[in-house]
Amino acid sequence: MGGRALRAWLLQPLLDRAAIEARLDAVAALLDASILRQELRETLKGVLDLERLAGKNRFGRRASARFRRAQAVPAVFARDP
Repeated sequence: MGGRALRAWLLQPLLDRAAIEARLDAVAALLDASILRQELRETLKGVLDLERLAGKNRFGRRASARFRRAQAVPAVFARDP
């Protein structure tokens, strides 16, 4: 997990019981499915830190080739499972 995501979760924790239970169910499912977990890890390896790249772009900093590669992210999610 990225530092920004962890910080957001700690500063703004889930309050809705259904959302908390859904998150716990998802974690339990991944713990029980090691093959799925490994496939998910491999798939997400190619996904860049979009929040960071968007911030660089928003503040006028050059995001260079990393930002261009981020445009390919939808292709990662379009792959067949």
